[in-house]
Amino acid sequence: RQSRAQLEQTVETLKNTQAQLIQSEKLSAVGGFVAGVTHELNNPLTAVMGFSEILKDADVGEQHRRYLNMIFEAAKRCQKIVQSLLSFARRQPAERQPASVNKLIEAVLEIVSYPLRTSNIEVVLRLDPALPAVFADGHQIQQVLLNVINNARQAVESHQAGGKITITTGIRQA
Repeated sequence: RQSRAQLEQTVETLKNTQAQLIQSEKLSAVGGFVAGVTHELNNPLTAVMGFSEILKDADVGEQHRRYLNMIFEAAKRCQKIVQSLLSFARRQPAERQPASVNKLIEAVLEIVSYPLRTSNIEVVLRLDPALPAVFADGHQIQQVLLNVINNARQAVESHQAGGKITITTGIRQA
């Protein structure tokens, strides 16, 4: 009876490990795809930004200058998202170094801003500006944060249309 219980526990552990491995392989494939897409998007974005900057200096009316500035700012935001995706998708060995948790959160939010917006989910940030850097692998922390935020989004979506996710950083007092 005890051997059977141990065998069932072992089988359950193997099933969980297999599911984790499959999920890891899926994330790896998505990472490779994202890296390719971000490289392809980066070139046209650079052109849009460069030409809008050049045209702003041309003899155009104030209205057109405002439009060009809007184009430049939108392209710059897209480029920031692309860079965040590229940084996230890079496959690198674990590299521990000082990292700002607040900046990592902001970078992940750039990546997931669209699905959060389309799900009508507001993100409230309460980030402690005095939070010290942590010694960690920033890419791994980003992956964890991405999973946590996506899980929170899915939990909200499964219970209601829209909602709020609050992200808070700080130092816990003992």
